[in-house]
Amino acid sequence: MTDMTEQAYRAVTDWWHNPPEETPCKCASCDWQGMGDKLDEIGDCSLTPGDPSPAGRCPDCGALAYVVQPEPAPDPRDALIADLVAALTSIRNGCAETGRWIDDETSEAVDGGPDDDVPGATWEPYTEEETALWHEGIVAKCDEALAKVAAAEAREG
Repeated sequence: MTDMTEQAYRAVTDWWHNPPEETPCKCASCDWQGMGDKLDEIGDCSLTPGDPSPAGRCPDCGALAYVVQPEPAPDPRDALIADLVAALTSIRNGCAETGRWIDDETSEAVDGGPDDDVPGATWEPYTEEETALWHEGIVAKCDEALAKVAAAEAREG
């Protein structure tokens, strides 16, 4: 292995993504942030292999400054996964639903599950028609989520 501790190298900043006037940079030591064309020349410095390469020196404090790395774009599949999770959650929650509590005075549905004790309310099982409609709704939610997945896959090629 070559001993490089006594050798000097000249580095040239390659602004290959954007020109320096369009490249956001920030200082590693102070709060300065600005465009790459505002940075001073690096001059002499010690670099550690594997660390990010500096873009220049901070115009305020002289410390090394670096290109601000952009946040990665959100993956469009994340929204599809959320839709699928919502549909599956609805299915799971609905599987436990066999009826509803009806307030004895107002005849309105009130919160509570089949194993709850809801004073002043009567447990009323869902009718076959209500159960069939619920199943149709779940199938429709699943079909909608699957259609979104298929459309995303078609866009990605």
